[in-house]
Amino acid sequence: MILRPLHYEPTPEDRLTRTKWARAVGIVYGTIFLLLLATVTAQHIHVEHNAATAGHHASVRSGN
Repeated sequence: MILRPLHYEPTPEDRLTRTKWARAVGIVYGTIFLLLLATVTAQHIHVEHNAATAGHHASVRSGN
């Protein structure tokens, strides 16, 4: 186990590595969020379209 002092000053290489990892994690989570948003939106549009179509067909059958 490496013992470090409580006050740790990261080196420029440490900062660069942390920045790269933070960017990569942000991209991964952002992609997951966008895929989930697209899936939910597509399902919502599909449900609304089916409901509107079902209502239209019912009124056509009843002669209204």
